[in-house]
Amino acid sequence: MNVEQMVAAASRLSRKARYTVDISTPINSVKDQRHQSIMLNCHTASFPGTTLGVNEQTYFGLAFTYPVDWKYTALDLDFYLDVDFSEKKYFESWLASIYNINTGRYGFKDDYVRDVTITSLDVQNKPRYRVRLTEAYPVNIGQVSVGYDAKNAFATLSATIQFTRMYQEEQQTFTTPRTTRRDQ
Repeated sequence: MNVEQMVAAASRLSRKARYTVDISTPINSVKDQRHQSIMLNCHTASFPGTTLGVNEQTYFGLAFTYPVDWKYTALDLDFYLDVDFSEKKYFESWLASIYNINTGRYGFKDDYVRDVTITSLDVQNKPRYRVRLTEAYPVNIGQVSVGYDAKNAFATLSATIQFTRMYQEEQQTFTTPRTTRRDQ
Protein backbone atom coordinates (compact mmCIF):
# COMPACT_ATOMS: atom_id res chain seq x y z
CA MET A 1 0.00 0.00 0.00
CA ASN A 2 1.49 3.36 -0.99
CA VAL A 3 1.11 6.73 0.77
CA GLU A 4 -1.70 7.94 -1.51
CA GLN A 5 -3.74 4.80 -0.81
CA MET A 6 -3.17 5.18 2.93
CA VAL A 7 -4.30 8.83 2.86
CA ALA A 8 -7.38 7.89 0.80
CA ALA A 9 -8.24 5.09 3.23
CA ALA A 10 -7.81 7.39 6.26
CA SER A 11 -10.15 9.99 4.74
CA ARG A 12 -12.94 7.37 4.81
CA LEU A 13 -12.64 6.80 8.58
CA SER A 14 -15.45 8.06 10.79
CA ARG A 15 -14.67 10.97 13.12
CA LYS A 16 -15.80 10.45 16.73
CA ALA A 17 -16.43 14.15 17.39
CA ARG A 18 -18.89 14.58 14.52
CA TYR A 19 -22.36 13.56 15.61
CA THR A 20 -25.75 14.80 16.67
CA VAL A 21 -28.15 13.54 19.31
CA ASP A 22 -31.81 14.44 19.18
CA ILE A 23 -34.44 13.48 21.73
CA SER A 24 -37.96 14.02 20.46
CA THR A 25 -40.30 16.12 22.53
CA PRO A 26 -43.56 14.81 23.97
CA ILE A 27 -46.56 15.07 21.66
CA ASN A 28 -48.01 18.17 23.34
CA SER A 29 -44.68 20.02 23.53
CA VAL A 30 -42.75 22.25 21.18
CA LYS A 31 -39.00 22.13 20.61
CA ASP A 32 -37.65 25.37 21.94
CA GLN A 33 -34.22 26.99 22.10
CA ARG A 34 -33.60 25.39 25.51
CA HIS A 35 -34.16 21.91 24.04
CA GLN A 36 -31.68 22.60 21.21
CA SER A 37 -29.12 23.92 23.69
CA ILE A 38 -29.40 20.79 25.83
CA MET A 39 -28.85 18.56 22.78
CA LEU A 40 -25.75 20.58 21.83
CA ASN A 41 -24.32 20.08 25.33
CA CYS A 42 -24.24 16.31 24.84
CA HIS A 43 -20.47 15.78 24.83
CA THR A 44 -20.42 11.97 24.76
CA ALA A 45 -22.79 9.47 23.20
CA SER A 46 -22.51 5.85 22.11
CA PHE A 47 -24.34 3.93 19.47
CA PRO A 48 -25.94 1.13 21.52
CA GLY A 49 -24.68 -2.41 21.15
CA THR A 50 -26.65 -5.57 20.43
CA THR A 51 -26.40 -8.95 22.15
CA LEU A 52 -27.90 -12.34 21.48
CA GLY A 53 -28.89 -14.07 24.69
CA VAL A 54 -28.04 -17.78 24.69
CA ASN A 55 -29.04 -20.87 26.62
CA GLU A 56 -26.95 -23.96 27.08
CA GLN A 57 -28.27 -27.48 26.63
CA THR A 58 -26.34 -30.66 27.29
CA TYR A 59 -26.88 -33.77 25.17
CA PHE A 60 -24.98 -36.94 26.02
CA GLY A 61 -22.31 -34.96 27.87
CA LEU A 62 -21.78 -32.35 25.13
CA ALA A 63 -22.83 -28.78 25.78
CA PHE A 64 -24.48 -26.78 23.00
CA THR A 65 -25.56 -23.13 23.06
CA TYR A 66 -28.39 -21.64 21.06
CA PRO A 67 -29.77 -18.10 20.73
CA VAL A 68 -32.96 -17.32 22.64
CA ASP A 69 -33.41 -13.54 22.53
CA TRP A 70 -32.14 -10.24 21.16
CA LYS A 71 -31.06 -7.50 23.58
CA TYR A 72 -29.79 -3.95 23.27
CA THR A 73 -27.37 -2.26 25.61
CA ALA A 74 -28.68 0.90 27.25
CA LEU A 75 -27.81 4.28 25.79
CA ASP A 76 -25.39 6.32 27.90
CA LEU A 77 -25.26 10.07 27.29
CA ASP A 78 -23.02 12.63 29.00
CA PHE A 79 -23.87 16.34 29.07
CA TYR A 80 -22.08 19.51 30.04
CA LEU A 81 -24.29 21.42 32.47
CA ASP A 82 -25.12 25.06 31.91
CA VAL A 83 -25.14 27.46 34.87
CA ASP A 84 -28.88 26.87 35.46
CA PHE A 85 -28.50 23.05 35.40
CA SER A 86 -31.04 22.95 32.54
CA GLU A 87 -29.87 19.49 31.48
CA LYS A 88 -30.44 18.07 34.97
CA LYS A 89 -33.86 19.73 35.20
CA TYR A 90 -34.77 18.34 31.75
CA PHE A 91 -34.02 14.73 32.73
CA GLU A 92 -35.52 15.04 36.23
CA SER A 93 -38.73 16.40 34.68
CA TRP A 94 -38.75 13.50 32.21
CA LEU A 95 -38.17 11.02 35.05
CA ALA A 96 -41.01 12.64 37.06
CA SER A 97 -43.37 12.01 34.12
CA ILE A 98 -42.61 8.29 34.53
CA TYR A 99 -43.02 8.06 38.31
CA ASN A 100 -44.69 10.57 40.61
CA ILE A 101 -42.74 10.45 43.85
CA ASN A 102 -45.56 12.21 45.77
CA THR A 103 -48.36 9.82 44.78
CA GLY A 104 -46.32 6.66 44.13
CA ARG A 105 -48.01 6.26 40.74
CA TYR A 106 -46.48 5.49 37.38
CA GLY A 107 -47.42 7.40 34.24
CA PHE A 108 -48.77 5.81 31.08
CA LYS A 109 -45.97 4.62 28.82
CA ASP A 110 -47.33 6.51 25.81
CA ASP A 111 -47.03 9.75 27.81
CA TYR A 112 -43.33 9.46 28.66
CA VAL A 113 -41.56 7.49 25.92
CA ARG A 114 -39.74 9.39 23.19
CA ASP A 115 -37.59 8.65 20.17
CA VAL A 116 -33.85 9.28 20.34
CA THR A 117 -31.87 9.72 17.12
CA ILE A 118 -28.08 9.51 16.95
CA THR A 119 -26.39 10.55 13.71
CA SER A 120 -22.74 10.21 12.70
CA LEU A 121 -21.55 12.97 10.36
CA ASP A 122 -18.69 13.18 7.89
CA VAL A 123 -16.26 16.14 7.70
CA GLN A 124 -18.76 18.07 5.52
CA ASN A 125 -21.48 17.56 8.22
CA LYS A 126 -23.28 15.16 5.90
CA PRO A 127 -25.13 12.36 7.76
CA ARG A 128 -23.48 8.99 7.14
CA TYR A 129 -25.03 6.66 9.73
CA ARG A 130 -28.16 7.10 11.82
CA VAL A 131 -30.07 5.03 14.33
CA ARG A 132 -33.46 5.76 15.83
CA LEU A 133 -34.23 4.36 19.26
CA THR A 134 -37.96 4.00 19.88
CA GLU A 135 -39.91 4.08 23.14
CA ALA A 136 -36.92 5.54 24.99
CA TYR A 137 -36.99 6.78 28.58
CA PRO A 138 -34.38 7.56 31.26
CA VAL A 139 -33.66 4.92 33.89
CA ASN A 140 -30.75 6.66 35.61
CA ILE A 141 -29.64 10.25 36.05
CA GLY A 142 -26.13 10.42 37.39
CA GLN A 143 -24.89 12.53 40.24
CA VAL A 144 -23.18 15.87 39.62
CA SER A 145 -19.79 16.15 41.27
CA VAL A 146 -18.48 19.50 42.44
CA GLY A 147 -15.28 20.31 44.28
CA TYR A 148 -12.87 23.10 45.06
CA ASP A 149 -10.03 21.22 43.38
CA ALA A 150 -11.79 21.38 39.99
CA LYS A 151 -12.19 25.14 39.52
CA ASN A 152 -11.49 25.03 35.75
CA ALA A 153 -13.51 21.90 35.02
CA PHE A 154 -17.05 21.86 33.62
CA ALA A 155 -19.86 20.22 35.55
CA THR A 156 -21.23 17.15 33.78
CA LEU A 157 -24.25 14.89 34.03
CA SER A 158 -24.68 11.35 32.77
CA ALA A 159 -28.02 9.85 31.81
CA THR A 160 -28.84 6.24 30.99
CA ILE A 161 -31.66 5.71 28.52
CA GLN A 162 -33.51 2.42 28.02
CA PHE A 163 -35.42 1.77 24.79
CA THR A 164 -37.47 -0.91 23.08
CA ARG A 165 -36.14 -1.07 19.52
CA MET A 166 -33.27 0.30 17.45
CA TYR A 167 -33.67 1.00 13.75
CA GLN A 168 -30.88 1.84 11.35
CA GLU A 169 -32.23 4.47 9.00
CA GLU A 170 -31.35 4.37 5.33
CA GLN A 171 -29.00 7.07 4.05
CA GLN A 172 -31.45 8.21 1.33
CA THR A 173 -33.93 9.36 4.01
CA PHE A 174 -31.44 11.49 5.95
CA THR A 175 -32.07 15.19 6.33
CA THR A 176 -29.39 17.69 7.21
CA PRO A 177 -29.21 18.05 11.01
CA ARG A 178 -30.13 21.39 12.57
CA THR A 179 -27.35 21.24 15.14
CA THR A 180 -23.96 19.68 14.62
CA ARG A 181 -20.79 18.83 16.49
CA ARG A 182 -17.63 20.17 14.93
CA ASP A 183 -14.00 19.25 15.41
CA GLN A 184 -12.32 21.78 17.68
